[in-house]
Amino acid sequence: MTLPPTTVGIPLHRSSRWVDVVSDTIRTLPADITEIIVSDRTLLDDAAETLRTQWAHDPRVRVVTAADGLHWTAHLQSILEQASGEYFCWMPHDDSADQSWVPTLVHALERHPDAWLAYGTLRPVLADGVTPHATWAAVEPPSGPIRQRSLDDLMLAGRLGVPFRGVVRRAEVIRSGIRLEEVHGSQMADLAWVYRIGLRAPIVGDPGTATHKRVHADSTFIYWTRTPGDLARLALAILENEGPRGMSGALRRARMRRAVTAASRS
Repeated sequence: MTLPPTTVGIPLHRSSRWVDVVSDTIRTLPADITEIIVSDRTLLDDAAETLRTQWAHDPRVRVVTAADGLHWTAHLQSILEQASGEYFCWMPHDDSADQSWVPTLVHALERHPDAWLAYGTLRPVLADGVTPHATWAAVEPPSGPIRQRSLDDLMLAGRLGVPFRGVVRRAEVIRSGIRLEEVHGSQMADLAWVYRIGLRAPIVGDPGTATHKRVHADSTFIYWTRTPGDLARLALAILENEGPRGMSGALRRARMRRAVTAASRS
């Protein structure tokens, strides 16, 4: 089955050590991916130019550069807005996704036309691609549409960074006004973006495909400091502004208030 118009965005930042990983990602993507945007807005090394040269023969690959030092959230938002595909997926420069990642998730959205986002399993690996100690367990999504109670559970567990790597209906997200932006600290911007999408439309899980997150000295995994209280306060703020009204909304906000109180006592 041919993919509908689909864009993959690969943001760069100090990416010279990951050029081979990015090239492998591009090489692994299905041939019917419409557009691949490689973007560097800090230009602290020659990664973008190296990739521009390596992939000059592939009309799908567009390398975008500017030395304007955009914050990472604004950088990723700009890639989403530049894209032309009906479907869109960010791929971090140091991750390696299964070849099935994009087509599986696009087809999941095709099966669930009311859903805006689909995602699969995240498997941590070390920088050289080796599976680390068992404490770094794979994070698998539920299969099928995620219920609102489960969305809240995933938010409180800090697990919504996994669907951030999934595939979205680009135009629907842009029209909704949901933007990736710094909110309650940039370390939670990805979770806030996914949570806001999940409040508007279903999120679909498919554990049958995976992306492999490298764990290394500069990995965002290492520096996460999201506490249960931080997560509950963020969810509560979003629910108060954008959550459902009526009894269901009141119950969800009350749950988050209890989580904030419990975290402050611990």
